[in-house]
Amino acid sequence: MAAGKQPEVPAPVDVKKPMAVAGTNGNAKVDPQVEIERAQGIARRYRCEFIDLRNFQLQHDLFRKIPVHLMFSYNFIPLEELSDGRLSIAIADPSQLMMIDEIGLKLGKRILTKVATLAQINPARRP
Repeated sequence: MAAGKQPEVPAPVDVKKPMAVAGTNGNAKVDPQVEIERAQGIARRYRCEFIDLRNFQLQHDLFRKIPVHLMFSYNFIPLEELSDGRLSIAIADPSQLMMIDEIGLKLGKRILTKVATLAQINPARRP
């Protein structure tokens, strides 16, 4: 890197803007594979692990420990408590660093972020 040149910071991502394809009835629908590929790209860009929640066994005891209103307010789900005390969560947009810090402050834990699609996070938060 040249002297005085700042490293490039990735731009925030609009994860709520789905990648749509035309449906058979003329309505747009989200192609799940396109959404997964997009989330994988976001994970690579922010150097986070991508997690496919379709094949992940959620730890339901974590859902009892974390206030549901936080999961809905911040669009995340808890994945696991690590042996070092950190909490691993799945979010769709790892560029929201202030939000991630706020989650950690409210829960009193350091947060390890993993990326999942919003379409997978939303139904996983429901009991």
